Amino acid sequence: MKKENLTKQYIFEAYKCLLEKKQYDEISVCDICEKAGVSRMSFYRNFESKEDLTMKGIEQIAENMRENLEHLETVNHYYIIKEFFETFKQYKLIIPSFEGSEIANSLLLVSTNKLNKNMPNDLINKTSKYIPIFYLSAISATLFEWLKDGTKESTDEMARLICSLINGEKFDIPKNDNSEITQEALN
Repeated sequence: MKKENLTKQYIFEAYKCLLEKKQYDEISVCDICEKAGVSRMSFYRNFESKEDLTMKGIEQIAENMRENLEHLETVNHYYIIKEFFETFKQYKLIIPSFEGSEIANSLLLVSTNKLNKNMPNDLINKTSKYIPIFYLSAISATLFEWLKDGTKESTDEMARLICSLINGEKFDIPKNDNSEITQEALN
């Protein structure tokens, strides 16, 4: 691996470690450099700013999610939503640190734009461009809450719950030791 790629990787890994412990707004470029063991010059040789570093990370996550969806034989609401939750579950210690920041909006926007390309036509109503935005924003807000709550429900449960809401159906969540959601909470 080239030295430049290794430096980028060290910076990304250091940034991820810091995000697990601090809010996004509390982390400086100096903090990232110190944790990565690189100079500020090395940081700025690879990234324009902390925001640039963040956006490149978000774009990579969203692109990986889109690529995973392309490999599915069947693409429908359930699989798209499940992939969304599975992808971000990997970052459950990091994503909540963005809440309330402008980066949170970017995270959701980039992700939903990538997902929108894979949405089935029945979800995208040609009479209104706002319908997919509504659904994807609601799913994203639900994702943030699920991550903050410790991902107690499985990605399958979350995908089935959201699909039932999209389709206007009641959804019975199977009772298990990992789920605190009850049918009464859904009524």
